[in-house]
Amino acid sequence: MKRICIFIVLFIILFVNLISSEFKNKDKAKSLTVESKLVWAVDSAEKDILSAISLLQADKETGNVYVFDQKQFKFYAFDKNGKFLFSFGRKGEGPGEFKGFVISSFLVDDSFVVCSDGKISYFDKKTGKLAKIYNTFNFPTGKVSARSFIDFVDKDCFLYLKEEKGKKAKNAFLIKYNIKSKQMKELVKSKISKKLVSKSTKMTISLINPIFSNALISAYNKGYIYAAYNDKYLIGRYLLNGDKKGSFSIEGRDRKTITQKEKEEMYSNLKVNGVRNKELIKTFVNLTPDEYVYFLSFMWDKNGLMYVQLPFEDKSENSSFDVFNEKGKYLYKLKFQLPKPYIKPQYYTLSGNYLYVRAYNSEEEESFLLKLEIKLPPVK
Repeated sequence: MKRICIFIVLFIILFVNLISSEFKNKDKAKSLTVESKLVWAVDSAEKDILSAISLLQADKETGNVYVFDQKQFKFYAFDKNGKFLFSFGRKGEGPGEFKGFVISSFLVDDSFVVCSDGKISYFDKKTGKLAKIYNTFNFPTGKVSARSFIDFVDKDCFLYLKEEKGKKAKNAFLIKYNIKSKQMKELVKSKISKKLVSKSTKMTISLINPIFSNALISAYNKGYIYAAYNDKYLIGRYLLNGDKKGSFSIEGRDRKTITQKEKEEMYSNLKVNGVRNKELIKTFVNLTPDEYVYFLSFMWDKNGLMYVQLPFEDKSENSSFDVFNEKGKYLYKLKFQLPKPYIKPQYYTLSGNYLYVRAYNSEEEESFLLKLEIKLPPVK
């Protein structure tokens, strides 16, 4: 009996170690190019031109898609056929209004949730009508900036990133907060985001560029939080109580180098108060690191495969994705091929057998919201 108990204990220990261990992958996965078929393309909503789409969400239940246009400063909803449904939100500080340059949005149950600095607004996803507002200044978390929101577990529980402040700040924390119970829990500890800071002019300017600014990248999917600081290729998987349940990595991959010419092109149109500042451009070129980050974001397809977005690799600015199965095995290096004449895709979103993306028409130099039919890669 004693031997049986010892065997059971050893088996449990072995099982826990297996599910909590690191899946080490070699950088030898097969490269795939996924061709896409255009379903529809829109560049306007009634009289409004969508020239600066910066957020994109697709509803897996209805097929509706929601975008935020930075110039118009409001959201637009389209149905699965590309027909414009309604718009909501505008610039301001009142109910249903947003302020600041950065906002985040999430589809949560029957709500479309918009997070702007100091405020969380819930809109009915079917009508765009404002349902309720929370002021984050009243939270024990203190004001939560729009950039800090990571995801919503449900309507009342969200994940956000909190960074230490001050000259000696080093750490960032991924935190879960429940609005109703007002309970906070620190889940993951990491390093703070790397910012470029210039004090060469009369003003201090701080710049974050996701393709080279190292930061904690995280997302929530089916009960797990995936989080990693993107200065190395090691992604952790955590439960909602903060327990780590394993990790996966790619070994032997070098970070892509940023050339001097690429740095200069990045800031060629940088302006302060509408004026091109040569001194500031030179400062940022000198401050920019010599390597891109390892990855930019995470997303999942309907089969549970995880897509890790990489910085673009060519002048078409078409990103590649590393694709992993649910266990963390590296399956493919994948690129979505856009139909002509579309180039420079951004804000990828998968829903069923469709890919939604913002892209430019190379002939007209206008931006479009595209719905593309794709064939998903096989599950291994």
